Amino acid sequence: MNGYPDGTFRPGEPITRAEAIAVLDRAAGISDAAAAATVTYDRAGVYGGEDGTEVIDGSVTVSAAGVTLRNLTVNGNLLLAAAIGDGDVYLKNVSVGEEMTVRGGGADSVYLKDCTLGTVTVNKKGGNVRLVASGTTSVAEVKLDSGAVLEESGTAGPGFGRLTASGALPAGALVTLKGTFENVEVASPAGITVVVADGTTINTLTLDAPAEVTGRGTVEKAVVNAGGASFEQISREVELAAGVTATAGGEVISESSFGTGTVAAGGGSADTVPPRVTAATITVGGTERNIAIADGGRRGEIDLSGLDPATEVAAGSITVTEAATMVTTIKAGSFELDLEQNLEKGYNQLDAVSLFKNILKQEATLGILKLLVGNPVDLGGVLTDRSGNTADVSLLVRLP
Repeated sequence: MNGYPDGTFRPGEPITRAEAIAVLDRAAGISDAAAAATVTYDRAGVYGGEDGTEVIDGSVTVSAAGVTLRNLTVNGNLLLAAAIGDGDVYLKNVSVGEEMTVRGGGADSVYLKDCTLGTVTVNKKGGNVRLVASGTTSVAEVKLDSGAVLEESGTAGPGFGRLTASGALPAGALVTLKGTFENVEVASPAGITVVVADGTTINTLTLDAPAEVTGRGTVEKAVVNAGGASFEQISREVELAAGVTATAGGEVISESSFGTGTVAAGGGSADTVPPRVTAATITVGGTERNIAIADGGRRGEIDLSGLDPATEVAAGSITVTEAATMVTTIKAGSFELDLEQNLEKGYNQLDAVSLFKNILKQEATLGILKLLVGNPVDLGGVLTDRSGNTADVSLLVRLP
């Protein structure tokens, strides 16, 4: 308690409303400087230093769409308020000393370029928000209390760091990831969907709660600590807690689903893990169709019997867990042909379709394939990775 300017306290004097508020603020640890330390930007525009860096000792609130913060160091917190709605906010060369909270923004939304951020919490009610990191942006940790799209675009820095989908996420929430993510942890018991977009890599995905993991990206290692998890594709390494099973490609997986050395239910070495097919497609009639992958990535199957025999086969793709050589055997009556293709880790276009076109000197149709190799088409092959590990693979295609 500071008393009056003349140094007296005057305990017998009546206290004014302003004096009472000052006493209560000080009792709560709120100084006059702290109360006035939040800077609010509530109109669209560009704020911050044009050349040098502007420093704000307190916190900042953005409560309008169309705001750009540039060359700014915020020593306190940064709040992107719900009043932004589904609008856009741009942060360029912004550093936040404490926490950044995102409560507003939409599908195109929050752009982070050359920013340095500690913890970013996303908590938008009633919708998803998209965060795009570019340049040298570094975000130490992202906590998701609502659905979101996290995208790295042309990043020259670390991008997004650890990501936690918290227990506050609502049922059915959608989390879409685009870029490279070191650690992703799902703790929400509500049952969420994690989309690992094409070209995305998650080094370690830990599921402490049920989740559906979809998309054509790569999960290097999945740690599954709770039942009810499903994967569109099989991760290269899967570690299952005792008694826990999961679903991958429509098949129930457990320790017995994988070869010796795969991490599962207690660990092991990955040196002897054979390569696996995690996804495959065929493009017919201008439509890319997914091939169902089963048997731990060893078998693929697709039914095209309902299509017109004149439908053109335009392309095919395969996604594998490791760089490997694939030898596919094609049989047509007494004729047998071995096709060899070197595959990169991840997504690859298949050479076989182009080869058929070159041999036929015309477009390959389902009807022509049927004449050449019969119906159904039953292809066998072998994948061999650079460590010499092999896996027998097969593909069954039902033609019209």
